[in-house]
Formats: sequence, structure tokens, C-alpha cells
Amino acid sequence: MGYTVHPNHAQAGKSRSEVLAEIEQSKKDGSWNFHRLGVPLPVKSSTPALTREQVLAELERAQKHPTWAARRVGAAVTMP
Repeated sequence: MGYTVHPNHAQAGKSRSEVLAEIEQSKKDGSWNFHRLGVPLPVKSSTPALTREQVLAELERAQKHPTWAARRVGAAVTMP
């Protein structure tokens, strides 16, 4: 009562051996720990990492913005 079953919508799942192979591959490539903990996989950046000087310059620019204090308490702010 209260629900309808639609068996024609069901799809065949993976076999046990397919799932075990995916787990082994995940352990080999290092993503197993993320899957095991239920956290998202890190995204690999296509751009090179910023240098320390670039990060510090960006921080200084952000701190000079008039809404810096509001940003520190979690208010939504757009940067020019």
C-alpha cells in the first residue's frame, strides 16, 4: 500500500566479480580511501599551482577589499 512496483524499470546489476575488480582497481589507484570514507574524490587541476608569492598577492588584494570583514564572518561577497 502506498507504492507501486515497476519491475520493467529494473536493470541488471554488476556481477560480484565485476564489483571486486572495481574495488581492487580503486585500491591500486588510491581512490579506495575516499570511497571507503564516503568523501568526494579530489579534482585534479588542469592549471599549474600558484606560487607562494601569487597566493600572498591574492590575499593582500582580498584584504584591501571593503567587504573583507564581512567575508570573514561568512557573508556572500563578490570580488571585482
